[in-house]
Amino acid sequence: MEAENTEQKEIRDGRLKQYFKSLFNIRGDMMSYEEIDRMMLDNTVIHGANMWILMLAIFIASIGLNVNSTAVIIGAMLISPLMGGIMTMGYSLAVRDLTLLRRALIRFGTQVAISLIASTIYFSLTPLTEPTAELIARTSPTLWDVLIALFGGIAGMIGNTRKSKGNVIPGVAIATALMPPLCTAGYGLATGQWSFFLGAMYLFLINTLFIALSSALVTLALGVPYHKMISAKSQKRINRFIAAITVILVVPSISAAAITVYNSVLDTNISSYINNEFDFPDTQVVKSSTDKSKKVISVSLVGEPISGDVIQVLRSNLSNYNLENYTLRVTQSTGTQTSAQPDYQKLASNAPIIFSKLSNCCCGVMYGTTGQCVVLIGNTTEEVSEEELTSIKNWLITETGTQQVEVYFYAPDGE
Repeated sequence: MEAENTEQKEIRDGRLKQYFKSLFNIRGDMMSYEEIDRMMLDNTVIHGANMWILMLAIFIASIGLNVNSTAVIIGAMLISPLMGGIMTMGYSLAVRDLTLLRRALIRFGTQVAISLIASTIYFSLTPLTEPTAELIARTSPTLWDVLIALFGGIAGMIGNTRKSKGNVIPGVAIATALMPPLCTAGYGLATGQWSFFLGAMYLFLINTLFIALSSALVTLALGVPYHKMISAKSQKRINRFIAAITVILVVPSISAAAITVYNSVLDTNISSYINNEFDFPDTQVVKSSTDKSKKVISVSLVGEPISGDVIQVLRSNLSNYNLENYTLRVTQSTGTQTSAQPDYQKLASNAPIIFSKLSNCCCGVMYGTTGQCVVLIGNTTEEVSEEELTSIKNWLITETGTQQVEVYFYAPDGE
């Protein structure tokens, strides 16, 4: 009886092991080695159709970046033919085929050159020259971009070597974002902004390297036979070269990631400090800003003035939010009751102090069919967001005691 139970347990354990082995079998539904070889070789051939598709994808992506449209950028990435050549470079390293690697590099270099030329031409002709959020986002690669390229390359290579491709390749093309950095580099060349060119090319090189490396790793895991046998000395030399390039590209991205995390934590601490500590029944925060280079937190208040002792407590509480190295500056204005006449000249002079985007302000009263309305007019060299506009109006309402307020801003050239 005991022997029978042991046998049943072994059968059950064997089935369980077989189940998980089948579940994570990377060679399931895999193309034959000959089919993979032919596919990788095809990736090195320069077709006229592919070059036209590449140029059109570049123009589409450039337009998307220019008008800040994420949907258009995604569409361009879906039709981009850049991914195949990068995977072939990784594959050729894994199978030790330097001829295939050379062919892949020539095709890839040609694609990069065409992409830079096309995007530079577009951004030289477009009337929209201001950098958008989508353009700026492609200039500061971090460790997360490394991880995305690595995991995306693994997924792409596994999907690319299946008999049934599925939707893996388009998803990887979107996730790893090869096209937008190239277009951003073209923007940098067209506008003479080298920070955009260098930052975008750095992101592009990171994505390229780690997609290629992950493709090489998957190729080795699939057991694809070597095309050529090379000496151990030559293999070590190649491995050292790849390791050196990897370290050179990864170290700056780790530093950038650390800065990003630090700034994110810092912003969260500052936000928590202001929300928790400046909670007074008759006083409101209308504006807050942080100068991280000078380590100064500036807070503008309206309503019942808080005393110097309270401000001192607020300063001492900075350490509770890991902000002990920061200085607190408080600007206060008292709300005016409806029975009192507001000092409009003082309001006009205080507005640029509280709201740094404003200058040359004047304030007064206009009378119309709907009654009295307080109007603030000023200059601004930067766009004022809806949230900032609401803060300015709330400040005017609190200061004047009237709900009828209007705000108008003008650029120095009168626009």
